[in-house]
Amino acid sequence: MNVVFSVLGQPPSKSNSYRIGKFGNKATLVKSKHLKSYEAGFHVQIPCKYRGLLLEGRLRIELYCAFNWAAPDLDNASKILLDCLQSGQVIKNDNLVYELHMYKYIAKEFKTLSKQDVGVIISIDKQETQEVNMYEQLLAKLT
Repeated sequence: MNVVFSVLGQPPSKSNSYRIGKFGNKATLVKSKHLKSYEAGFHVQIPCKYRGLLLEGRLRIELYCAFNWAAPDLDNASKILLDCLQSGQVIKNDNLVYELHMYKYIAKEFKTLSKQDVGVIISIDKQETQEVNMYEQLLAKLT
């Protein structure tokens, strides 16, 4: 099953989205209001047919991210987006992602994109068998 949908809004950086708080006598990480707001907006935008899907197996995910500026790191965005896919119950667990492709776009560099178009297009599918064997093939070339 190929899952494709879009979510508007620029994902916050995971490294800047937590602060240290206290829970009783223990220190804990607390999500920022900005991150909580993004997660809520993400979950609302998941199409109904994909909510509760809980995809399993070796997953291949493509994330096409359109940002307002060039500064956001893709690796920080990936953590937030994968967490949202899991908490939104599209995928069962983000540790099932065996292949991840990310693409970064800056909205102002495209005549057809505006600040309202900032967001991510998500494509999820099962990983193909030949891609699973790629590691062994590359390892053999190195030896």
